[in-house]
Formats: sequence, structure tokens, C-alpha cells
Amino acid sequence: MGAPIVSTKDFYTALWSGAPDGFTELTLIRPKPNAEDEVQSWFSKWPGELDEKFLPRLTGAVGQWNVYHGLGIRSRMRGRDEDVLAVTSIAVDIDFKKTPQEQAVKALEVEPENRAMRRMIGWIRLRKNGNEDLIVAERFFRDLIEDGDDNENTALGLAITCERLGKAYDDVARALASGEREPSDGEDRERSAQELTAKSRRYWQEAIRLDEGILATGEGNTNAMNALQRVLALNGEYERSLEWSQRLLDRTEAELASWRRMLQEKNLQESEEKLFRKNERTALELQRDTHIFAATLLFRLERYEEALTHFDRLVADAPDLPQAYSLRGQMRARVGHYEEAIQDIDRYLALSDAPFEHPDVQRAFELRAEAQKHLAAR
Repeated sequence: MGAPIVSTKDFYTALWSGAPDGFTELTLIRPKPNAEDEVQSWFSKWPGELDEKFLPRLTGAVGQWNVYHGLGIRSRMRGRDEDVLAVTSIAVDIDFKKTPQEQAVKALEVEPENRAMRRMIGWIRLRKNGNEDLIVAERFFRDLIEDGDDNENTALGLAITCERLGKAYDDVARALASGEREPSDGEDRERSAQELTAKSRRYWQEAIRLDEGILATGEGNTNAMNALQRVLALNGEYERSLEWSQRLLDRTEAELASWRRMLQEKNLQESEEKLFRKNERTALELQRDTHIFAATLLFRLERYEEALTHFDRLVADAPDLPQAYSLRGQMRARVGHYEEAIQDIDRYLALSDAPFEHPDVQRAFELRAEAQKHLAAR
């Protein structure tokens, strides 16, 4: 079939839909006329051995073998009993001349009810994030649920789709109400805005129910917690949103402790260390994003001192992150802590690699000048 023109990684990443770790089984079958088929099969750890073992074997097989693969997750980690749970098993030839979505469509032609492929198309369209893509994603996820698919990635996909569709309708409603957008011919501006606002609220309320349903079934799913804090804020439920922000911070703190403990174990394989470090980075990034989200929401609520505590933690956890100092400097200037604001702005300028003409850098200089004026006026 020749060299792939789309990233092989993209295909498997889209198919995997965010599972934190696990395994993949690759089975290659070479049919032989009048003889027993030749079969080779390997297990590889996902995603640590993706580059080292899985993809080289797969690329070398395409066009010569029939390719079958399965994906799964490990419900327990190193040092404990390892239970292997297969979450999807696909038996289709892989054509890497096609995009991941085209490949999924090909699989559906062979097996129209293949839920893994239908779920994959839903997530691909969701990640594209255009309005038409969101409508298609909604249809795929709703059809899966109607067919009895209880995979939580399907429920999460629909929840995030509803969140984004609600935001799209809300944006149009606001544009109509402000006069930035004209209503359709013959439509009343105010009535159209009200109808779209009501539609956005219905989408957000459904997203909330879906996220809460995922979280009610077991151990905290950080993706669902993250989605829930966002959609609650969109729906105007600010206190509940902040409560879930704190739960998410607690959860990521526990996950970080777990990954760091695993990294201290002796005789770690290289693939295991890569996996644990990747998961540590993912938890850190989510924790930082949650601090920023909570602080931004608290700022909107004019709870400035509470917002500052999140930025203080952000700076402590990421002392080399320019954005952390920029955000805290803006907040400190807002509450009148001008000397500390200047210190943060100077630190931001020292760390940032943005050019002088960049809008963020220009704004930092303007904010610094404003803070100096306030200090001189005292």
C-alpha cells in the first residue's frame, strides 16, 4: 500500500479516545493457498511502546498481511494484580492512505454496527469543532446511546458536544440581542434571541446530566469533572462549578502523588517510566488549567483574594511558566497590590520568549506603567 500519508499515530490516538494507559494486541495473518495461514501476534504497552514496537511492525505488515488489532486498558498498575480489560476489538484491514475518519467509514461499510468505529467518527468530528461537525458528532453519539452503548466515552462525547452546541447557540443569541447579527428574514430579533438562548440552556442542562451520570458510576473521571466545571459555569451555576473545580484539583493532586510514587519504584522498564511521566505531565497540565479556570471565574465574581490564591498555587507549581506571572500580575494590579504586580510583570517579561511587538508583551508594559503611576500617586 506504500507509505502512509496520514499519521499512523493520529489514527490510534483518535481510536483510543483518551484512555490513560493500557495495551494493544497486533495480530498479522498471511493467507497461504492450500496451507494453514501464517499468524504472528504481539502485545505492546499503550502508549509507551507505540513508537518502539507497535508501529514498526504494523507499517512493515501493511500490504503483505491481513492486519487485525485490539485495544484495552489495565485496570491495575505495576505492583498490583494486573487485570486486563479489552474495551474494543476491531478486525478490519487498515489502509493508511485514508484519513482516520475515512478508515472508520471503511470499517462501517464492512460492519455497519461497529460501535468503536462509530464512536471514533463522533470524536473526530467533535475535535474538528465546526458547527457542522458538532451536529454530525451529536447524531453519532445519540445513535450509539439509543442502540444501548454504555461506554462512558460515548456519554462524555455527547456531553461535550452538547456543551459546545449550547455555546454556539448562546453566541448567536447574544449577537442578535446586541445588534451585531441580523435575524433571518421575517424573524423577530428579540424572539429569535430568546428561542436560541432557551435552546442553549437545554443543551447545557443535558450536558450537566450526562457528566453527572458518568461521575455517579464510580471513581472520578477527570475528563468528566473538567467538562462539568465548564458547563456549570456556562449555565450560570458558578458555585457548583467552583465546587467541581476543587474536586478536580483534589483528584489531580492524588493522581500526581500516585504517578510520582510509581516513578520511585525500582527496576522500572523504560516504557513504564515514559508512561508514568506522560501521565504525570497530563495531570500537572490539567491541574494548572483548573487553577486558571477557577481564578478566572472568581475574578468575574469579583472575589479577587480567592482568585489570587489559585494564581499563587499556579506560580508555586509552575515557577517557569510566563503565563502564571502575567495572570497574577493582572490580578494583583486589580486589587491594588501594585509593587507585587510590577514584580510579576517583570518576571513575565524575563521568562516570555514573545517578541516585543506581541500584544501580550505590549499589554504587560502598559500594565506596568499604570502600576507605577498608582505608586507615584501615593
